[in-house]
Amino acid sequence: MTGEPHVAGLSLEKHAQERGGIERGACAAFEDGGLPAQAGETEDDGHQQERPGPHEDAGLPGAGRGPAGRAREQRHRESAHDEHGGGQVSPANEQSEGDHATEAMLAFLFMRAIFFDAGNTLLRMNYGAIAQALAREGVAMAPEALARADWSARVRLDADLHAHRTSTESVTTADRYLRYVLEGAGVTDARVVTAVAAWRRTYNPPVGVWNTAEPLAAEALALARDAGLRTAVISNSNGSVRQILESLGLGRHLDFVLDSGEVGVEKPDARIFRLALERAGVAPAEAAYVGDLYSVDVLGAGGAGLRAVLLDPGGCWGQRDCLVARDVLEAVKLILARRAG
Repeated sequence: MTGEPHVAGLSLEKHAQERGGIERGACAAFEDGGLPAQAGETEDDGHQQERPGPHEDAGLPGAGRGPAGRAREQRHRESAHDEHGGGQVSPANEQSEGDHATEAMLAFLFMRAIFFDAGNTLLRMNYGAIAQALAREGVAMAPEALARADWSARVRLDADLHAHRTSTESVTTADRYLRYVLEGAGVTDARVVTAVAAWRRTYNPPVGVWNTAEPLAAEALALARDAGLRTAVISNSNGSVRQILESLGLGRHLDFVLDSGEVGVEKPDARIFRLALERAGVAPAEAAYVGDLYSVDVLGAGGAGLRAVLLDPGGCWGQRDCLVARDVLEAVKLILARRAG
C-alpha cells in the first residue's frame, strides 16, 4: 500500500515530551557523564568523550535527552552567556541553533526508504535461554533483568569497537558483549561468565541466541511499508540473518536483506550502505538507517550520506548528534513525522 504517510496523534512536541520521560532505570547512574571508565580503561577509550554540543542534537526539542540532558543544555547556555559577557545568547548562536533545527527537519522530507539493523533493532537475544544457562550455573536471573543490562552493555561494546576497530562478528567481540550484559545484571563470577560464554558458542547454530523478534518489529516494518517506503535490512551477521527474519515472519515486510557474511563487507564500512542504496534505487538523501550502535550504525550510515536514528531504550547513550528513539516503532514514527513536514 502506498500513499502519503500519516502518524496518528504524533507531533514533534509530543515526542519531545515523551522522550523526557524515558525509562532510565538501567542507566540512571550514568545520566550526567555516560558510562564510567572500566577497570584498565581510560575515558579516552570510550566514544562518550566525543559528544557534540547540545545545539548539535537532532533539531528536535528534547530529542535524546532526559532531565540530565536538559541540564547539560542549560549549562551550555549559561556558559555561552558568560563567554559573551552575560545576558542573552548571541544572535549568531541563536541563528546557528535554528539552522541546525531546519536542516534536521528538511533532511527527512524526501525519504523513500528505511534500512534497519537486525540485532537489537528487529531482533533481540534470547534472554530466556541465557537465564536458563545461568540457572544451570546456580544463578537465578529474570530475562527482563538481562534485557535491561543489555541497554548499557551496548554502550560499553560500542566504545571498544570504536577504539579498536574490531569486527562485531568475531568470537572475542561476542564473548565480550555477553560478559558486559552479565556484569550489568550483577553476574561477576568469572567461572559463571566463562561457562555461559562457552554455552553460547554452541547454542542453536548457526543462528545462536539471536532468534527472537523485537516485540514492535513487525508493526514498525508494516507502518513503513504502508507509508510507501522501501524497507530493507543491513546487518553484520554470519549469513544467517535472512533465515532468522523469515522464520519469525519479518521477511515478508522487507524488500531485501544485506548480510555482511554474504556480501563480504560489514558496517561501519560505507560500501555496505551503498550496496543497499543501489539495490533500493534511492539516493543517500532519500534513505534513513535505524540501528543500536553509534560508531557502527550511525557513523557508518553517515559515511555513506544517510541520516540515522539511534535506538536507546534505557537512556544510556547520552547526547548524540543524531535522532534518538526508544524502540524501532518510535524510530519509524519519528521519521514519518518529519517526512510529512
